[in-house]
Amino acid sequence: MGPYREIVDTWLEEDQLLPRKQRHTGVRIFQRLQAEHAFTGGQRTVLSYVKQQKSRMALDSAKTYERLEYPPGEAQVDFTTIQVSRDQHLMTYKLLVLSFPYSNGSFVYPIPAEKQECFLEEMKQCFQEMGGVPQVFANLLRKPRSINHS
Repeated sequence: MGPYREIVDTWLEEDQLLPRKQRHTGVRIFQRLQAEHAFTGGQRTVLSYVKQQKSRMALDSAKTYERLEYPPGEAQVDFTTIQVSRDQHLMTYKLLVLSFPYSNGSFVYPIPAEKQECFLEEMKQCFQEMGGVPQVFANLLRKPRSINHS
């Protein structure tokens, strides 16, 4: 590949700005090298180099993930909907889920509707069952999308 490496690397770097479907394949790079740069090497050589470079580029641009850490006593609360099969009938239930990410503990309560009154009543029941109130609610400062205030 020698002097053609820089050409191929440039094409591959430019490809990173294009949608996935518009990027070069190894075969297309081989064809362009032959047509535009009088490349006389083998297709297998080009395919091997392209595969190696794409792999290296994927590692360089790999997403990094941050470890999530939660303080003890922090809680999160959300609504969810589940479907349960009972007597060959599909039934839908609304649930209020209070979770503690630090310990992976949770409390789950069925509720009749996603309304503020139901939310407050179930939170009261949860606090009584827990024997206290969490120090922090991570997602109560923003208005939950699923609560119907009507």
